[in-house]
Amino acid sequence: MKNKFYAIILMSLFLIAAGAFHYDGSQSRANATENSNKVSEINAGETQHLINRNSKQAENEIIIDGERFENIMEEEKFADLSKIAQDSDANLYAIPNSGQFAIVKDGTPIFRMSTGIKAASVDHVHILSEAFAIGGMEEFNNLPKNIDQVLKTGEEVYVELSEYEGYVVYQEDGWIIVSW
Repeated sequence: MKNKFYAIILMSLFLIAAGAFHYDGSQSRANATENSNKVSEINAGETQHLINRNSKQAENEIIIDGERFENIMEEEKFADLSKIAQDSDANLYAIPNSGQFAIVKDGTPIFRMSTGIKAASVDHVHILSEAFAIGGMEEFNNLPKNIDQVLKTGEEVYVELSEYEGYVVYQEDGWIIVSW
């Protein structure tokens, strides 16, 4: 019995050592090529949202912050947001198969929306209140007052609705942002 125990320990040590040497000494078959791509840095404070229109793009597409947005004004599913955009003489765009939306007027985003966040430029802050009115978020009590307070004072407003629910309204880089 003792001999079997020592034999098992000896074989275990041998296999561990062999595995370590094999792992350390094996050659990698991965090939790496060096690519030198030019990277340009853009300061967010210097420019408003970067928008490029490419002549090759379809008329119903726009690039915002490096992302391709498609015009969805005609989709029945987003009729409420399209109405808000229409009232502001703007168009509604979205990233395909995502939850990111933008209302764009004269090539400039004036409203952005994604899961858990909505934002509007200070010049078009009324869109923010309208978007919450159609969004079924009645529990966000006093939201228009809080947006006005942030617009006037620039101070952040946090509202706790329950132990795990709430929202914050703040101003950043010329945008009023509501996050919940």
